[in-house]
Amino acid sequence: MSRAAAARPARGWRAALAAAPTLVWIALAGACAEPAEDHLSKGNRFLADGKTDDAVAEFRVALRDSGQPPPELLWKLGLLSLDAKNLTDGRSELSRLVQRDPSSRERVAAAYLLFAARWFKAGDPFSAIQALEAARAVDPGRNLGPFYYEMGDYYFELPDYERAAQSYLLALALSPGVDPDAIYRLALAQERLGRWPQALKQFRAYAAAAPAGAPTRELRYHLGESAFRSAETAFLAHRYGEALDFLRGVLETGQPENRLDDAYYLLGEVRYRSGDAAGAEAAFEKVLELAPSSSSRLYGEAERRLLDIRIGGPT
Repeated sequence: MSRAAAARPARGWRAALAAAPTLVWIALAGACAEPAEDHLSKGNRFLADGKTDDAVAEFRVALRDSGQPPPELLWKLGLLSLDAKNLTDGRSELSRLVQRDPSSRERVAAAYLLFAARWFKAGDPFSAIQALEAARAVDPGRNLGPFYYEMGDYYFELPDYERAAQSYLLALALSPGVDPDAIYRLALAQERLGRWPQALKQFRAYAAAAPAGAPTRELRYHLGESAFRSAETAFLAHRYGEALDFLRGVLETGQPENRLDDAYYLLGEVRYRSGDAAGAEAAFEKVLELAPSSSSRLYGEAERRLLDIRIGGPT
């Protein structure tokens, strides 16, 4: 588990679903009083006695022998399959239930969410995400916002940064404020996908929402790096005003320190191509101060550009 994941606060839905196992047994036991065919009756008795395997065996015989199985048989079998983490059979049985009784759609989706919460808590995000996908298929309009934070964490750790970013964006849109640190993990995912402007936007959002005080050195590094990479992209696209804004961000953070000479060199190029010769000259002179040695490539490039400015050379 990542440091950020370990430090994040408990999410509200976890407490609400902490009684998941109890709720399942209440739902199952409450349905056992209904009169039924012989094997269904036996299954109900076994279930009431806590003999789950025997109950399932009887329910499956009842299902096999019934051309039109009663909805409650499908409901109980579906829940028992999920309780055994048999998602294939559980989804099949609950899908048949929804087909037979469309009014059961809501309780089926709620059952999937109940098991998803249980499995996330138990450290099995793979099964939990399958349950969430099943819930979404049954009830597409249901708000799964809080669960998308967990999905984002799972994909981030894989790593699958594309899905992580999608999950965090959905989480923040549908249930904002549940986990502020998710903004930081979203920014890291965007950074690792090479989406520098999007990463910068999220790092800035995280910095704005962080507790009072100066941003940490780590955060300033990511702010500066994503701003520098965004400036490079804008410069290559001849969007000089945009590149200048990004470069200001690099220089304000003073990070990454090993890129400051590159940042000033790019600033010189942007200003020169924007018609600001004096500003360009000042930036290139700063490169000469910061370059590691007079024999470095960047030092020589800055000297050449200063000469171009002073003699009116090409842009």
